[in-house]
Amino acid sequence: MSIKFDLDKEWKDSSLPVVNGIAYPDGRVEKVYVISEDRERKIEIGEELDINALLSKEEIDIVEVAELGQVDGLNSGIIVHYGMGFMGGDGFIVVESKADSSIKWAAFFEDSNPFERAEVVGDAIYAYNNLGEKWRFDINNPVDVSIVN
Repeated sequence: MSIKFDLDKEWKDSSLPVVNGIAYPDGRVEKVYVISEDRERKIEIGEELDINALLSKEEIDIVEVAELGQVDGLNSGIIVHYGMGFMGGDGFIVVESKADSSIKWAAFFEDSNPFERAEVVGDAIYAYNNLGEKWRFDINNPVDVSIVN
């Protein structure tokens, strides 16, 4: 049986894939690793994967998420949703198009901790977690992510 992932449907059902990276509506996943070194955390970009292949091999989970808030990107044409998964250390960002309510991309991390606030500044989304970290995502190239404390 072939599995076809639908990011918009999952989001409407308050669920997201545990990708530890960025998921796109076309089924691509770009892995993003959070590395801890000398009491600092940094980001390393990993490989590109196919979420449908991962689902068919049962190598990825879909989990329920809780939205903690959203922010209107004003002139950027997006709404940014942010929140947490139900494992305590999970956090997510979902970028929705204001034009048609479709999901442009979603970021989910098992060890980011919940994102409790976000803002859109120019072409960037800044998301703040409960560890006091400030994460920066490029709206148009979300794999360009960094922790910018």
